[in-house]
Order: sequence, then structure tokens, then C-alpha cells
Amino acid sequence: MAPTIDGGIRQIAAAEPDANGAVRIVAQVRSRTEPARWWQPAGRTVAAAFSVVVFLAASLGMMWRVRSQREDAEVALSMASRISSWKSPTQELLRSPYESVLSGTPHLGAGFYQLDAGDSKTKNSAPRVKEKQKQ
Repeated sequence: MAPTIDGGIRQIAAAEPDANGAVRIVAQVRSRTEPARWWQPAGRTVAAAFSVVVFLAASLGMMWRVRSQREDAEVALSMASRISSWKSPTQELLRSPYESVLSGTPHLGAGFYQLDAGDSKTKNSAPRVKEKQKQ
């Protein structure tokens, strides 16, 4: 009877599916349906690509910071130059448009007549006399 029991157990064991069979079948189905990847990066490649991306991001951040600092410095310098040429509004309001006239001594008649003592009589009177003689 022992050989018959052993034979029966063997038949039952052969008829039952394998415990790893489901995993094997699913893997075969996936390999048939999924397209093969043409490039699968290794761990070092992924690490190198990540480090390049981090380096580029840091470089762009530094360039952005330097540019913003330069713009801030230009704004500060332009403000300083404006402050150096600033005039008090009270000085401008208190200034008179006639300040140049009022600050000096007036010369009466200097703008209207040429007052030369010796030349004025001969130059001005001579042509008039000649004109009267011709008429």
C-alpha cells in the first residue's frame, strides 16, 4: 500500500500548479506586451546626471543673485548722485529773478547812451551839419 500512496501523492503534486508559477506567467506576459527599453541608465549615470542638474541650478541661482545685486548697486549709486545735486526748495523760492540787477550798483544811462566826453560832440554833430549844408 505504501507504493500506491506514494504514487497517488506524486500524481496530486504533479496536478497542482507550481507555487512560483503565477509569478513566472505574469513576467512572461509583461515581457511580451511591454516594449523593450532601449536605454536603462545605470546607477552611476543617474547620479552623474543628477549632479549636473544640481550644478546648473546652482550656477543659474548665483548668476541671478549677482545680477540682482548689480542692479541694486546701480540704483543706489543713481540715488546718491541725485542727492548730491539736490537743492533746497527754499533757496529756489527765495531767489529773485532780479537778483543780478539788485546785487550790483546801477549805472544810469549805461545801456542807452554812449557817454564819451571827447568823441560824442564831433561824431554826432558833424554829420548833421554836413547834411544841413547840402540841403
